[in-house]
This record gives sequence, C-alpha cells and structure tokens, in this order.
Amino acid sequence: NSPAMSISSELVGIARTARHRLAVRKASKLLVRSGEPRPSGTFDVLVYFADTEANLYQLRQWFDVLKAVDSQHRVLILTRSADAALALTQDPTNPFPVVLAARHNAIDPFVAAHDPKVVLYVNHHRANFAMMWHPSALHVYIGHGESDKIGISASNQLKAYDFTFVAGQAAIDRIDRRLINFESSQRLLVVGRPQVDVEFAISPRPADLATVLYAPSWEGDRVANTYGSARTHGLTMVRALIADGSYRVVFRQHPLSGHRDSAYAQACTEIAEAIVAAAKQNPAAGHHVCNNPDFGVSLANADVVVADVSAVALDAVAAGKPVVVTKPSETRALVTPDSVMARFTLLPADEAELVPDWLADAKTGDAAVTIDEIREYCFGDTSRGVATEAFVAAVTKVADLRDELLAQR
Repeated sequence: NSPAMSISSELVGIARTARHRLAVRKASKLLVRSGEPRPSGTFDVLVYFADTEANLYQLRQWFDVLKAVDSQHRVLILTRSADAALALTQDPTNPFPVVLAARHNAIDPFVAAHDPKVVLYVNHHRANFAMMWHPSALHVYIGHGESDKIGISASNQLKAYDFTFVAGQAAIDRIDRRLINFESSQRLLVVGRPQVDVEFAISPRPADLATVLYAPSWEGDRVANTYGSARTHGLTMVRALIADGSYRVVFRQHPLSGHRDSAYAQACTEIAEAIVAAAKQNPAAGHHVCNNPDFGVSLANADVVVADVSAVALDAVAAGKPVVVTKPSETRALVTPDSVMARFTLLPADEAELVPDWLADAKTGDAAVTIDEIREYCFGDTSRGVATEAFVAAVTKVADLRDELLAQR
C-alpha cells in the first residue's frame, strides 16, 4: 500500500471510532428512556454478542433457527454495546429479549439470576472472554457462515469454546488440517446450514430475465483475508452483466465495505451508480441496489450468484444456486490448494468481463457438476428442515450435558 492509502485508511478508522462513540452515547440515553423491562426467569440459551451494531448481520442470520431453539429452550440475547442493544430492541424481526451488560461486572449478576446452560457465540470478539469466565455454562461457537476464511472458520480461537457447531465434513477437514492439539471428534458437532431451511417471499421480477445477485465480501481485517472483489472485478462485471441483457442485476454491498480501506467504499459507490444509471435507462429490467438487512431475502430472490471467497458463495451453494466465485487479486490472500474454494475455478480480474459465460457454465456446464459435489461435501443433506432439526438437537445435547456435568460436580 502507498503512504497516501495508509493515511486514508487511518483517517477512515479515526472517523469510524468517533462515529461509534457518538452512536453508543446516543443509544445509551435512548435505552434508559425506553425503560425496557428486564427479563425474568431462567434462560437455557444465551446468545452473547459483544460487537457493535455494524456487525449485527452476524447475529440476525440466526434469528429463524433460534426461534426453533426457543420452542424448547428459552433464548435471550446479551449484548455489550449500547448501539447493538438499541438496534435489537427496535428490530421487529428480533423475537428475543435483549439485555445490555456494558461492563464486565454487569455479567455476573445476570448469570446468577438467569442460570444459562448454553452460551452461543457468532464471532471471535475479544470480549467473548468476559462471558467465558463463567464455568456454570457450556460455551459454543456457531460463527456466521461456512467459508474458507482461515482466520475465522479454522481459527485457533476455537480451542477456547467447549464445542463448535460446524456445517459439515468440509469444516471438519479444514479444522483438522489447520489446528494442532485439537480433538475434533470431541469438540465439533455437525449441524448443517439451518439458514437454507427458511422460506422467503419471492418478489415480482421480469419474466424474461434471470436475477443475478452480486454480493462481494469486504476488504478483510488483514492481508490474508483480502478476498473482496468490489475494487478489482466489480464494476467490470456489473457493466458486462447489464450489457449482456439476460440479467436483472442486484448488487448487495457488504456491511463492512470501506471499514478499513476507503478504496472499497468508493468502488461500491461506483458499482451502485452504474446500476442506478442502468435502471433509469431501462426501468423494466429491475436492476437495483439491495439494502435489505436480511441476506436470506436477497439469496432467495436470486437465480444465480456472483460472490467472493466467502460464506456468501457457500450459502449460494447450499441454497442450490449456480455461483461464480472470484479470484482474489491480492496474491497473499489465502486460498490453499486443499481448501473448498480451490475446488471452484476462480474468476480472475482480467476475465471479469466474461462473467456471463462463467455463469452459463455454473448453470449447465462442468462447473455445475462441481457445485453439486461441493454442496454435499460442505453441507450434507440440504433437504428442508434437516439442518434446523440438527441444530436444535445439538443445543439440547449440550444443555443436557451441562446438567449432567453439574450434577457430578
């Protein structure tokens, strides 16, 4: 990176921190005014979210399966940031009570009062350890997607949890390859990808056009995770798809785009502007920028998907969608030969304008056969309801084990 880019990224970080501090102060005041009642009784399952509102997409994707869990084990969300707590209390799609414990010492009385058996974590936030201090519950990492992002899906941080719920054999193999001194047969429970069980309403669309969803990743938190294609592929691909005339193009920006590198935010702006211009020129085509916070809605309404090395690509596979995956232009981004993503033929930036041809192959060519094989390897049985049933059963298994272990103490 050039010195100018480094300074720009640093300024973005300073501005982001300042905005967040202001948002937290405002949210704290609004929460006090709202007078939300404190939940009473015990909760078997606590979903712990230590992050900020910007990352709530990691939690929201679990709402539907957690509803199924809640039918057998009461579920509560514990947050550490006021802006996240406020957003959750105001979110009509969130059916669960929310508790804010901004300080570490606020967690202790909460645990004593509600006696959770199982604590679920959707990311590896450093503040997770404040909750993991409590030995009366079993702690389970569920993450926020199935992907080859090594720093997340096969992190050494998994050792901190009692169990990790994984989607299928691919995750087991990935973790076994990467981690040492880790008993995967004892610590990993296979639950599939329950998000594929959710049924979403299909919006009206042009009958003669297939809907292509372009949902790139962000720039990542380190060089090894620089998988995002918005800056290197995005505009060229979107223009090619619009010019092809066979597609309604839907662009979905990652919530964190530009979080670390302003060049990605600028690239997303240019892509959005191209789509808006195309929509004005041909309103019947239905090209648009999707701002719905629920990714499942976007995926359900897509016929084909263009994505990066990310959970989005594998969610598309799980949902039975043809998908083209981009090749990271950053040579230091990790796509190891034994990874799931290496099974795809990845679209390089210098062939971005050929994306319509790549999509045709993903629908009916050799790539379609590969996608079917990847689906089985990553997710096993994707029949509707199977993964949700497995997830609920896994939570019950952990809750029962917790009771058994406490009884033996």
